[in-house]
Amino acid sequence: MAAALLHTQVQPERGTPTGKPQSASANRWDRHGPYDSVLPLIESSLGDRISAVEARIQAAADRAGRSREDIRLVAVTKKFSGEIIRDAYQAGLREFGENYVQEFAQKRTALSELPGARFHLIGHLQSNKARQAIELFDVIQSVDSVRLLNRLDAM
Repeated sequence: MAAALLHTQVQPERGTPTGKPQSASANRWDRHGPYDSVLPLIESSLGDRISAVEARIQAAADRAGRSREDIRLVAVTKKFSGEIIRDAYQAGLREFGENYVQEFAQKRTALSELPGARFHLIGHLQSNKARQAIELFDVIQSVDSVRLLNRLDAM
């Protein structure tokens, strides 16, 4: 979820104390980009960032003549710990998207006691992980072939 809230523009590489260039991902916390003006900076609380996203969703719904209740916010939680997902749940989020079956399998038991929480697989699903995905996720959004769809349907 914070991935959408992080700054996106990559600064030019800077040298490290060893003189080697530093990777762009190493600077991810000190980037400044186009979202700075519409989303709170990373130093803000999770609740503040969720409120900012909710306000943007409401404004978009108003512009489109839609009801906010018709729009589902799915927080992308790949690479975030179960503890952070629990914090997001406490802040009011109920829909969580994960990219990796195996990574989520490690988190799932720690998240089993979150009433009303729904977990979506949003990443590529390999057919050999289909059965495990069905057991772990409430929603699979990433079926990319009829063959995989038939396999899931048969389970």
